[in-house]
Amino acid sequence: MKKFEHLKLELKGMTVNERLGVCGLLDEWDKAVIAKDAKAMIHILMETFLTKEQAKETVNALLKNPEFYGY
Repeated sequence: MKKFEHLKLELKGMTVNERLGVCGLLDEWDKAVIAKDAKAMIHILMETFLTKEQAKETVNALLKNPEFYGY
């Protein structure tokens, strides 16, 4: 069972940042982004019920243009 299984329905329709905030993962996410740790970033996003493909697309976009996303 995933850590945030009880939030699964609530997370549907939320943005990535909203999902990270509701799950309390923003600090962990920021650390992974700053470290450019794609593997950790994908893992964190999958904890918020993004699919692996969605997580990879998000990570690739962010790492390609971090300034656009505030990093």
